[in-house]
Order: sequence, then C-alpha cells, then structure tokens
Amino acid sequence: MKPGDRLVLEVADGAVVARPQRQVALEALQALRQAFAESGVTLEELLESGRQVREELFREKYGHLVQKRGPAPRKGSRRRSA
Repeated sequence: MKPGDRLVLEVADGAVVARPQRQVALEALQALRQAFAESGVTLEELLESGRQVREELFREKYGHLVQKRGPAPRKGSRRRSA
C-alpha cells in the first residue's frame, strides 16, 4: 500500500482486513475475464446481444414515440426520401 491509496475494509474470520481498492478491482476484473473466457461467448456475440437488448428496451419504453418504419439506419448511412 502507498500513502493516499483508497482502502476496502472487509471482515474475514472475525478480523477487519484493509486492502487497496485497486487490488480488489483488479481481482474482480480478473474473475470477470475468466468467466467470460469459460462461457464460450465471443466478443462479437456479446456486443450484438447488447445492441439487441438496448433496442428492445428502447422500444418498450419509447416505442410509442417512434414511427413504425422499421429499424433505424446505422451510423454513416443515409435514408433516401421518396
């Protein structure tokens, strides 16, 4: 630990343990990386499912405000007027 480090206080076996917040965050990140690697899901699949979920949530909450024209154009594409 260095002066100025933020600490996380935990109780382990009846004792209070102080650990650097950075260390706790890095351990959590490593656990997430390992779980992701073991899941067999590719990064592309994860990103696409995130897009789908965001679109679904948007439509549930704001669908009444959007005209029914189909999916919105992607970035960089332009819709031609008839």
